Amino acid sequence: MNNKKITVVICTYNRANLLKISLQSLVEQTLDQSNFDVLVIDNNSNDITKEVVNMFKSLLPLKYVFEPTQGLSHARNRAIKEVKSEYIAYIDDDSKGKKNWLMTASKIIDDKNPDIFGGPYYPYYINKKKWFLDKYEIREASKNDKFLDKYEFLSGSNIFFKKDIFEKIGIFDVNLGMKGNNIGLGEETQLQVIANKLGINRYYCSDLIIYNLVPDFKMDLKYVSRRYFMAGLVSNIVTGYKSTNFLKSLIIFIFYSIKTFSFLFFIFFRNKKKYKYWQNYFFEKILPYCGVVGNMCSYFVIKNK
Repeated sequence: MNNKKITVVICTYNRANLLKISLQSLVEQTLDQSNFDVLVIDNNSNDITKEVVNMFKSLLPLKYVFEPTQGLSHARNRAIKEVKSEYIAYIDDDSKGKKNWLMTASKIIDDKNPDIFGGPYYPYYINKKKWFLDKYEIREASKNDKFLDKYEFLSGSNIFFKKDIFEKIGIFDVNLGMKGNNIGLGEETQLQVIANKLGINRYYCSDLIIYNLVPDFKMDLKYVSRRYFMAGLVSNIVTGYKSTNFLKSLIIFIFYSIKTFSFLFFIFFRNKKKYKYWQNYFFEKILPYCGVVGNMCSYFVIKNK
């Protein structure tokens, strides 16, 4: 890729139809294309991903790279090798940038010169279930524009890295992150934890907006339960936290497991004015405990490593 200010990287796997939406949003950016490139990393797709990319080559400064090793972290690491620009921006293959997204990013670079920065993402839908609330898929690191503290993290769906920062923080852990259709999380959070320890700054801008698709499967409670559990499971792994009290961890694990199942019983006796649909009760009262149970399980994973 040419030496431009920003390269937008989209890692994709078998989602050609959604990739069209993401690429079209980049065509519509207000930032002049002389300031950015687009790189699509095809992570071993067997659909028409390459053909979709070719459709946009006359509309964008666009490059296609095939990465055969399955896994989002492998794809993101391949992008680091390919990119020559000052900053790498990672978005998902179902993301739509607000029209001023890259213009806002360019101004942040000029004004703040951050090592890592990002913004919020908000949901959009093709088929929205009547009970599903937007707040379930909103990710905001802060309510204010600021440099983040060590307990605040940018979303991996809207994050920019200075290219040379990877020489200090390393690359994405290939044991973390999505692999094909298998749930995986935490790879970008782990790098931010490392960045914090090295004194590398991270900036959040509330106007740097991305919209992410909420497909049907992300409104499926079985899937979401697994996602919350996995988020809890990897949280201690990415932060490097290790509990030294086995008995305490076991007691907490049992307590929250019982509490999670007890809340299932109370679905039938919920406050129906507050939770019109039982799915809202499940989402707001039960899912957080799925994360806690996953977090407790991480102790046993770390202990056995």
